[in-house]
Amino acid sequence: MELQIVGCWAPYPRTGEACNGYLVKAGQTTCLLDCGHGVMSCLGKYIDPLEINLVMISHFHPDHYVDLYALRHLFRAARYQGKKVGPVDLFIPEHPQEQYQYWQAVPEFTVYPIHPSARVALSGLNIEFYPASHPLPSYSLKFWTGNASLYYSSDTSAREEMWEQAEGADILLGEASLLAQDGELAYELGHMTTEQLARGALKARPGLLIATHLWPGFDSTILMQEIQSIYTGPAVLAYAGFSISI
Repeated sequence: MELQIVGCWAPYPRTGEACNGYLVKAGQTTCLLDCGHGVMSCLGKYIDPLEINLVMISHFHPDHYVDLYALRHLFRAARYQGKKVGPVDLFIPEHPQEQYQYWQAVPEFTVYPIHPSARVALSGLNIEFYPASHPLPSYSLKFWTGNASLYYSSDTSAREEMWEQAEGADILLGEASLLAQDGELAYELGHMTTEQLARGALKARPGLLIATHLWPGFDSTILMQEIQSIYTGPAVLAYAGFSISI
């Protein structure tokens, strides 16, 4: 399994970069996990977007899905030119219902609803969905193939069951939206702080902790210091271009 980070910022990207977008590859499957602001303009640095044969959207906040409209047009143009045959599988939450119904009607995608604790088995890749705690319906996802596994928190406030779901994962890709001092605000907004992510990693004990969903205005050095003051295992801050094979 391979992970490639296309973008990691929220709720807006740094200049020339992108919000949430991650490529997960295994076997014959090339999955785009989330597709926020700027992802389409950055995808070509790492992959031919026409190689994508699976799209997963964790929830319908713009920094996680809004460039799906652009991806749709790329696929549409490719079909007109005979470069891509058939629709691409798209897994999305059923709510807000108007969003679900809109994407159901888009011919460039075959839409499947995300259900809590559902499992999807594809060519070379298995995926499981877990409900997150966020103002909009949001899902954490676990990817695995063979002995390799990746857990993606998506947007959520800290939940004990999440660390159980992520236990022993090779990679924990978890949000660190706010500073340690912002715990109350994080709970109100349905997000996590650096401290909450670090304490969760102590319980999950991943092979590598990757902190993502970062606010562009924060000093990266401070974010890392807050994480490492609690969690001393292998950890990095997400950045565009980060790539790892597990």
